[in-house]
Amino acid sequence: MKHSLGLKMFIAFLGIGLLVALAIAGATRISFLRGFSRYAENQDTARMESIALALSDAYKEQDGWVFLTQSPRTWRRFIGASTEALEERPAGNGPRLRMALVDAQGQLVAGRLPEHEGRRVAVILDGQPIGWLVAGGPGQRPSGDLAFLDEQFRNGWRIAGAAIALAALVAFLLSRRMLFPIRAMAEATHRLASGHYETRIPVSSHDEIGRLAGDFNQLAVALERNEQMRRSYMADISHDLRTPLAILRGELEAMEDGIKPASPENVRALQGEVITLMRLVEDLHALALSDIGALSYRKTPTDILPLLRKALSAFSIRMEGAGIALETSLPENSRAMTQGDSIRLTQLFNNLLENTLRHTDTGGQASVSCRLASNALLLDFEDTAPAPAPEDLPNMFSPQAQGHKGLGLAICRKIVEAHGGTIEATPSMMGGLHIHISLPLQMGEGT
Repeated sequence: MKHSLGLKMFIAFLGIGLLVALAIAGATRISFLRGFSRYAENQDTARMESIALALSDAYKEQDGWVFLTQSPRTWRRFIGASTEALEERPAGNGPRLRMALVDAQGQLVAGRLPEHEGRRVAVILDGQPIGWLVAGGPGQRPSGDLAFLDEQFRNGWRIAGAAIALAALVAFLLSRRMLFPIRAMAEATHRLASGHYETRIPVSSHDEIGRLAGDFNQLAVALERNEQMRRSYMADISHDLRTPLAILRGELEAMEDGIKPASPENVRALQGEVITLMRLVEDLHALALSDIGALSYRKTPTDILPLLRKALSAFSIRMEGAGIALETSLPENSRAMTQGDSIRLTQLFNNLLENTLRHTDTGGQASVSCRLASNALLLDFEDTAPAPAPEDLPNMFSPQAQGHKGLGLAICRKIVEAHGGTIEATPSMMGGLHIHISLPLQMGEGT
């Protein structure tokens, strides 16, 4: 049987209330018993001392205890009159204590000795004890005292019952009050799990639940943003795939209809579109492998500079054909050794140069420079217009933000991070994009 959180909280609060009420009731009972016992003992002692003083005067007047031994009724009248005079008790309620009088030798003079002796008070005459008043112990309480105690205990249990009922009401209200934001959060979580990423929770407090609601809202914002980026990403990928496919279809239909001949030149144009498709599919595959951590790296001691020179040499002809002037500035007679994967580093440089080639206007310029710093190789790739929008720069290496511009930069970030480096995009002084990379070198190898 499953119990709801509200029921568990109600039981917990009610249990705490019961424990507190019972503890207070028990402590009050014990304290009352002790206080009442001390009060009753003090009253009884004062009463016995008053009776002892009266007995001393009577002993002196009667010249002994004969007036009591010969008439027990005199003893009862004497005790009753003394008690009423002291307490102003109404007649008929009876004495509070059962007392007896013994002489100086311990012989019973009047009354009846209690089964359990509680206390003695001396009857003094001229500084000498002439007898003793003996009273019963605490267990021999008069019926009036016992009735008073019973009534107080019954009242105490009534108060405890009322306190328990109040505790149950407070527990119910508290559990509902504390459970309300949790239920709201549970409902919002179900909506979020169903794909309603616009769901938000009002933050009405600054406690842990309020902070949890704030974290939930941040999560919802992140999920909503990622969903929007995913949709944009899919739309851009579809655009990248659709464009070369449309060209291929149109060219092939033209050849099929005899509008265009299947000449080597036209076939090479088709082959170029196929290469574009293959490059895009390879980028997608590499990015997917990188996201799941399956992009393999075989790191060995590698000199970065020869790899960069080889990539620049391969792209120099394409840059010249596109009307882009390429300037390079690399350190001569130096090595930049790192523990890296030469294939992935070559892919890094190719992607950066391909990005420059695709997104630099004809007649523009591109610059590639690097310099050796303390245990790091610093590389700068810059080009001329067009420049990306400033708001696009922070997400320049996100695959969702790349869209139809390609996925190369997203893969570049993965490769740089896998080699322990950093990569950032800023506006270029040349009017286009500036990409700065820092790759760590082996100790003492930056020469």
